[in-house]
Amino acid sequence: MTTNLTPSHKDLWSPIPMGHKDGSNIACPVILVLDEASAIAGHEIGFCTIWVKSNDPNTINALITQFEGRHVITAAPADFGRSQNQLESIVGALVGVAASVRWVALPDGANCLADWVSLGNTDADFRFLMEHTRPLALCEIDDPPIVPIDDKFPPNISPDFLPPQAERFAREIAVWAEVPQGMVAMQILGLLASLFQRRYVITDDPGHNQPLSLYCAVAMDSGERKSSVQKAIANPLFRHQHETRKIAAEKRKGVMESRGLDERRLKALERQYAKTGRADDEERELIKTEIDEIKNSLPPVDTLPQTIVSDFTEAALVSVLQANNEASLLISSEGGCFDNMCGRWGENSVAEIDLILKCADAEPHTVNRISRDDPVFLSKPRLSIVVSPQPSVVASLGKKRGFIDRGLVARFIWLFPQSNMGSRRLEPKRIDVAVHESYEKWMTKLANEAYEFDGDPTSLSLSDEAYDLWKSFQREIEPRLAPHGDLYGNQAMGEQITWHGGKDCWRHTLR
Repeated sequence: MTTNLTPSHKDLWSPIPMGHKDGSNIACPVILVLDEASAIAGHEIGFCTIWVKSNDPNTINALITQFEGRHVITAAPADFGRSQNQLESIVGALVGVAASVRWVALPDGANCLADWVSLGNTDADFRFLMEHTRPLALCEIDDPPIVPIDDKFPPNISPDFLPPQAERFAREIAVWAEVPQGMVAMQILGLLASLFQRRYVITDDPGHNQPLSLYCAVAMDSGERKSSVQKAIANPLFRHQHETRKIAAEKRKGVMESRGLDERRLKALERQYAKTGRADDEERELIKTEIDEIKNSLPPVDTLPQTIVSDFTEAALVSVLQANNEASLLISSEGGCFDNMCGRWGENSVAEIDLILKCADAEPHTVNRISRDDPVFLSKPRLSIVVSPQPSVVASLGKKRGFIDRGLVARFIWLFPQSNMGSRRLEPKRIDVAVHESYEKWMTKLANEAYEFDGDPTSLSLSDEAYDLWKSFQREIEPRLAPHGDLYGNQAMGEQITWHGGKDCWRHTLR
């Protein structure tokens, strides 16, 4: 836990409004203490002081509700032993919910606020400590308790932002599977991003291009027909991959047969070269010339194309991107990909997320491995992700090393749709054949165009209306990233919100 134990004028943060010690003024700070004597002492020097007796989930949830948007102060000695876990749990729950949270370290060897006040310190002394202690950020809290997400569902998302073929099919699938429309629409959006990410970029500000890659995560529990939905919407892409691999395998078979003849001839020549005496330099030179000619003319054996991955390591993903013009789709109806990103040695290992982070912005990536003869250079790797993890998996991501502070979680668009379980009629309606065929043909056409494309991406500019809308949204977010804003400590999340907002403006402009 980080606090400023040696205040100085240059460390001064904006003063907190002072006022009624009964807490009636929500602009006034609330002091949380762990003993009754400190609660009385805090009240005596003019502050609203709360004695927190427990850090059980019910107490923490009550604090979140009571102190949302308030300035919260915790007062504890610099070394407070057994109480540390209790206070850290409380602080961790309030950071990002309260207007600000300051952890004031009591000097002078005081064991609690009551001891510190008994040494003759006053309200002015405590106010000085508060104003010279900077607010905590989420990244400074070790394993904060997860705020329950079960009761914080956004409104359902309509698929009307999708192109007509996708919109109609999304509505049909939602009715057929009796699932939320947003669940289907968000995943189709991720599929479309994978098809357009190689061909287009967005020019939002002068000199800055934003790739169309999207990381989409739809959190739903098991039994929500996630696999059936994902299979239906991604079927054209899997079929396209299967057919292209089949064609490539036939071509590769012919190359291997031709290469086999040349390789057998090459081995024979190498044996002959070894047996030829040094006295016959002319014959050796002729054999060596033929060996070189055969080596230079051996046809390359291409790897089979793979445009979609589900289970991977970082090294394997590098190979897939390298073989597929630096673009791919990661899709899964589960959340196992997050375990893969943790590294093969579990939660305590260094997360293997560098490539995932860079692919979101098409940032160059170089790989040097002892096992590789040559380094691998990816100039503009692009990846789109469509996953549907359980909410419990999402809740555990904060405990995975590097996922929050390095910006991985912020790069995802998260959707927590309302479940239809318990209200389903269990009488699935047939999917309209014409709508189904139209979607399949359209997605197949897009896939053919996407994976055959081998040029520079086309730059798409926002219309004036869309640009103004995005800039207005960006400027609305910016002050919230300041030290006293509700997004302070979550700068990566705030920045990604504005970029996703820009992509949203682009989608509406294109439509």
